Amino acid sequence: MKISVKILFFFSIFILGSMGCVQGNGNSGIPFLAYLDFGSRIPNTNSFNVFQISPGPNVTGVSLNTSIQVGFSQKLDSSSIQSQSVQLTQGNAVIAGSLTSTEKTLLFNPTSALAASKVYTVRVSKSIKSEEGSSLSEDYVWNFTTGTIVDAIAPDLSLRTPAINATLVPNNTSVQVALTETMDCTSVNAGTLTLKNTVTTFYEAGNVACVGSVITFTPTAALASNTAYRVDLFSTAKDLANNTLANSYNWNFTTGPGPDLVPPTVSFISPAPNALNVPINSAVSIAFRQNGAPSGLEKRGLDASIYHKTKKPTEGTQ
Repeated sequence: MKISVKILFFFSIFILGSMGCVQGNGNSGIPFLAYLDFGSRIPNTNSFNVFQISPGPNVTGVSLNTSIQVGFSQKLDSSSIQSQSVQLTQGNAVIAGSLTSTEKTLLFNPTSALAASKVYTVRVSKSIKSEEGSSLSEDYVWNFTTGTIVDAIAPDLSLRTPAINATLVPNNTSVQVALTETMDCTSVNAGTLTLKNTVTTFYEAGNVACVGSVITFTPTAALASNTAYRVDLFSTAKDLANNTLANSYNWNFTTGPGPDLVPPTVSFISPAPNALNVPINSAVSIAFRQNGAPSGLEKRGLDASIYHKTKKPTEGTQ
């Protein structure tokens, strides 16, 4: 498997200056999406590929009760999914487990806890197809290493947008929450994150999406202007160790007179323009900010406030 493009979202990198690892120290307190990978291609909604994996490649210290999650760029053809579509091995031993799916996600749940301090290999079969009939170009394979502990700590809310009692929120906003651990996206549904107009008491129609540690509600239509809304995040969502959220949450915000039509701007580039003596294994990173504030989480969705894109040189085949 060639890995040449990696997209990572960091919601506090410029504020805290550090980040949690992918499903290694899941309770670092700093929300970090699971490893996102577009293989050897630039992200393209017209191509079918593996979009998100957790635990990430070569991650260490993974909890012994983790599940394996694989997200795809397009909806899956359910008839192409078999019990061997995602296989977990330790050496020559095949690990028993169950496989569940949603429109774009596969979750492999081992029957028993994994062994401590062992290297495991995940293989995603190229026989998996999208609804349009596209297949992966090759089996998708990566390794991770377990730690020594079982994760019994509930994930919790780390960031939210719009913020509590925020005002003048653009009426084309989405509602987005970041949790302290990578979530089991098969446990997230339309009832996990809801939005209600407090004047009409009607719930807004929309789409709930889950990627890594972030859950997003995107309204089908623009929200009413100058109107109070209530957000509810329910504790039914689980992390990859099957721990439900520590609490349910609710908060209000008020929209402004219209939409946000200002595009984000580039806030960070690495290596710097005209940089010399750059190491040959350096990542190329670009970060964006919205409305002039790298931490502008209250003005726009988390993914629009700080979007960190990293492209690394081809690292060979795993």
